[in-house]
Amino acid sequence: AAGNFGGASAAAEGYARQRPGMFEALSLAGDAALANNAPLVAQDYYRRAAQVRFPDRMLLRTVEALEKSGRGREAPALVLSYASAWPASRLAVRMAAGHAAYAGDWAHSRSLLEHLAYSGGGARDGRLLVDLSLAQLNSGDAESARDTAQRAARLLPASSVAAQAWGMALVELDEDPDLARQLLDKARRIDGDNPLLATARKRLGK
Repeated sequence: AAGNFGGASAAAEGYARQRPGMFEALSLAGDAALANNAPLVAQDYYRRAAQVRFPDRMLLRTVEALEKSGRGREAPALVLSYASAWPASRLAVRMAAGHAAYAGDWAHSRSLLEHLAYSGGGARDGRLLVDLSLAQLNSGDAESARDTAQRAARLLPASSVAAQAWGMALVELDEDPDLARQLLDKARRIDGDNPLLATARKRLGK
């Protein structure tokens, strides 16, 4: 907390040497190494910790370590493997959906996000619904995208991403241009412009 990451790493590594088979010691050493900008060291500690226990919170940090060490291309396979082994992990399924979206596999991303949205209270997760709306829109189902984004906007009335998702769906449907313009303007006021927003505004003629 004081910013002494080197000291934290030294203390955590000493603890891990004293307790070489203890999950808490190994994961703590991995966290300290990651904070100390030593992702390769963090990966080794996380690998050893995962042999004892592998909660999904450590999956998130393992992926971060992979990305920081330039091995981010390995992350999708790791996440998919984890989600297959522990399908009840909502975090792993959410991460798998994100990787699918980045890879352009919007149908798979949509399938995963819909599973989350319709189970375990996902219908009340506004950010999840925004992501689902974008996956629906990019998989060619603008009507579902509109309905999902509208639900997200009700849950997150001050959210720029919810407003943008709803506005983009309306633009795609060529429906209610006044409302679409209001939503896109709202998104722009809150968080500024971005390529998707600029494209939607251009299509709307503004």
